[in-house]
Amino acid sequence: AITQRIIIDNTGNVGIGTTLPLLQKFTVIGNGAFSGTVNASCGILTCSDIRYKKDIQPLQNTLSKVMQLKGVSYYFKNEEFKDKNFNDNKQVGLIAQEVEKIYPELVQTDNEGFKSIDYAKLTPILVEAIKELKSQNDALKEDNAQLKTSIQKLDTRIESIEKLLQTILPIPQANK
Repeated sequence: AITQRIIIDNTGNVGIGTTLPLLQKFTVIGNGAFSGTVNASCGILTCSDIRYKKDIQPLQNTLSKVMQLKGVSYYFKNEEFKDKNFNDNKQVGLIAQEVEKIYPELVQTDNEGFKSIDYAKLTPILVEAIKELKSQNDALKEDNAQLKTSIQKLDTRIESIEKLLQTILPIPQANK
């Protein structure tokens, strides 16, 4: 049996891996690989509806894990990997092998053993790390407010003690 590999429907929509390219100009069922830059003028969406998910667990200890990540700048070895169509621009990112030790679910390994990072999945991790920082910051603000109150009370007591001492033992005033 011959299977269709690509279809263009009567509205001009293109489908690969599907005979029904629904609602989109281009529909691919299966994985894709791009060599070069992918431009999306209105964003890149990842399915995230709760109806797709099970065994949902909150992320734990995100701040300590984020602190282990090391952002780097680098240039691609575009001469060595000409087929990848890497550009000459300075890049910023993370090293996949290092991320894999901390968050293996963010790293994919291809058939040749090269690793890639799903940077979009860093977003919920960073959100939770920011929330941890906020919680720590709020606790420090509360501690600071309590310390200020304690200092004010101590200052008031010291002034009272000084006044009492002046009535008992007059302390000479320094010339101003």
